[in-house]
Amino acid sequence: MDKVFFLAYLCKVPSLKILSKVVNLARGRKVVIFIEDYRRGDEHVFTNFLRSDPKHIEDRIVELQNWTEEVARKISEYCTNEEIEIPAIEFAPLEGSHWIKSLASNLEKGAAELLLVDHIAKPIDERLLEKLATLDVDVLMLQKSFWSVPLNVVCAIDPLHQGDKQASVDLSIVERGKRWQDNLGARVTLVYCRHVAPYLVKYKSQILQEQKLHIQEFMYEHHLNHFSLRLFDGNPEVSLPKAVRTLKANVLVIGACKRSAVSRFWSGSTVDILLKQPPCDLLLVNGTSFLT
Repeated sequence: MDKVFFLAYLCKVPSLKILSKVVNLARGRKVVIFIEDYRRGDEHVFTNFLRSDPKHIEDRIVELQNWTEEVARKISEYCTNEEIEIPAIEFAPLEGSHWIKSLASNLEKGAAELLLVDHIAKPIDERLLEKLATLDVDVLMLQKSFWSVPLNVVCAIDPLHQGDKQASVDLSIVERGKRWQDNLGARVTLVYCRHVAPYLVKYKSQILQEQKLHIQEFMYEHHLNHFSLRLFDGNPEVSLPKAVRTLKANVLVIGACKRSAVSRFWSGSTVDILLKQPPCDLLLVNGTSFLT
């Protein structure tokens, strides 16, 4: 992949903190910045009038020009201060109600594996997640915080999940962590959240011990013992934010909640909660390429 794809919004210029991550992930590659600018009007007639009004069109052009100039200025300033190469930038405006279709088409043409998203400017559209899931495109939700050096990445695995007996999702999650380790020198920790259903509480100690043994077997079988492994007790929606705080993670790598072959859409309590209240940058893994 010779390009880095970034989704931003015309309603808000990305912060320097977010743009610095885009630049660091680009590492000299071209950055394609998609600019979503779908404006939903209360009255379609009025919206159509605005689209054909010369003054309104001129104002939109000026607004877009100011936005792109400010983004380019911030990137240039950051690269100059950090003494790194300024990447080539391509701006790709997305207008109208079919912007998701247009974005997906561009990602397919670019053979994209990853889409960076400014999650501060606007909550991500569920329709977009659903569409990206059909393309096997991972999504990195960027928050307003700088990355530490070295970068701390937490990979949330669940190899005991009955819906994914081959552990393809978990191996893909680990593979993403390895990429960050190899490309950015990240410190990677695998995290498993051990949960015992309330009606089995009297067997809690035995169940937790059995889960620990199965996780260790998974690590040994797939030659992953060179990674650090941490076990946290409790539901993932509670334990994962705790793991992020404890390990001071910059990025949390998680997989699709529904792991069956018939479902490829990110959903479920854990993903929903983390998207609403992200403990750090979130990498949603959709593709299933993994270590061999």
